Amino acid sequence: MKKFIFIDLDDTVYDFKASERAALSATLERCGLPVTEEALSKYHEINDACWKRLEEGGLTRDEVMVGRFAELLRWMGADAGMDVRASGIYEEELSGKAIFLEGAKEALDELRGSGKYFLILASNGTRSVQAKRIAAGGIGGYFGMQLISEEIGAYKPAREFFDYAAERIEGYSAAEAVMAGDSLRSDILGAKNAGIDTVWIHEEAPAGEIIPDYRIDSLAQLPGLLELM
Repeated sequence: MKKFIFIDLDDTVYDFKASERAALSATLERCGLPVTEEALSKYHEINDACWKRLEEGGLTRDEVMVGRFAELLRWMGADAGMDVRASGIYEEELSGKAIFLEGAKEALDELRGSGKYFLILASNGTRSVQAKRIAAGGIGGYFGMQLISEEIGAYKPAREFFDYAAERIEGYSAAEAVMAGDSLRSDILGAKNAGIDTVWIHEEAPAGEIIPDYRIDSLAQLPGLLELM
């Protein structure tokens, strides 16, 4: 039976794409820049690439936070010197966004209500932003531990991210742990590096070298799956 449940936040519990879109639109407006589908799509592309490089050790968190906006502003033909201001505005706008994916809140209610599990929030994010979003969604009390990469100094998929919890949770056992998340690289590969079973939350089967132990369409299916483990 599984007892220690690591759960990713963005695109697992919260609809990050919707939050990102709303926050970026507000950021561009406040910077006096046009809000276009092309700009929103380009930012998403740049942001994904920057976070991937961070996970691979090629960028620092600060380089991601500001560098993504410098690159977007250059692409838009705007003053790249506004990158720090744009980054600050974006984090301010994003911190108020807590848009649940369908069935996610109910799944957390069920997991907590069962009394069977120690839930661990596992997010590659900025503490100041994620703390406000967790509070906005009212889910802070669901988790016995919150792992925010910036705060603990390690980012998924690094094993150290998961070891941080292993070293601090009484009675912890990797054999009794499982990681549920949407990212094959940060969530699934990271947990495998730490000897933890994995649940990939995605509507399609994985293609590539990283193979999860289980796959479900949404967090809503996790309580039922855990009963079978």
